[in-house]
Amino acid sequence: MSEQLNQIQSMMEQLIKMVGSNNAALEELRQDTKASVEGLRQELKETKAELKTDIAALDAKVEQYGQVQQQDVYHLLAHIDKKTDSIMATQTTQGESINILVMRQLQMEAEVAASKKAK
Repeated sequence: MSEQLNQIQSMMEQLIKMVGSNNAALEELRQDTKASVEGLRQELKETKAELKTDIAALDAKVEQYGQVQQQDVYHLLAHIDKKTDSIMATQTTQGESINILVMRQLQMEAEVAASKKAK
C-alpha cells in the first residue's frame, strides 16, 4: 500500500508540475497575445491617421482641380461670348450690306423698267 501511495504521490507531483508548466506557458501566451494586440492597435491608429491625411490631401486636390476646371469653363464661356458677339456684328454688317444691295437692285430694276418704257 505504501508503494501505491508513493506512486500516487509521484503522479500528483508530476501532475502539479505539468499544471504549473501549463500555467506558465498560458501566461506567456497571454503576454504575447496582449503585446500583439497592443501592437495591432497602434498600427491601426497610425493607419487611420495616415488615411485621414491622405483623404485630406485628396480632398484638397479635388478642390484644386475643381477650381481649375471652373476657371477653364469660365474662360471658354467668355471666349464663346466674344465669338458670338463677333458673329452677331458680322451678321448685322452683312444684313445691312444685303439691304443696300437689294435697294440698288430695286433701283436698277426701276431704271431698267423706266428705260424700257421710254423706248
